[in-house]
Amino acid sequence: KNFYEELFSPKVSIAQPNLYSTENLPPFTLSEISNAINSLKFGHAAGIDRILPDMLRISRDAAKYLRT
Repeated sequence: KNFYEELFSPKVSIAQPNLYSTENLPPFTLSEISNAINSLKFGHAAGIDRILPDMLRISRDAAKYLRT
């Protein structure tokens, strides 16, 4: 038992990065938001925010409002 515990015990501790940190992220560009909206498919269900993809695709100003 001791052989395997020693064999598989971590010898080096590795710091895990914080994947949810948004400190150093630049804001989304208007073109990134527009591309994401244009890639949505019609006829799909609303998300947790109850906004239908169809509503975003039809709205011409959706990208401007989502950027703020």
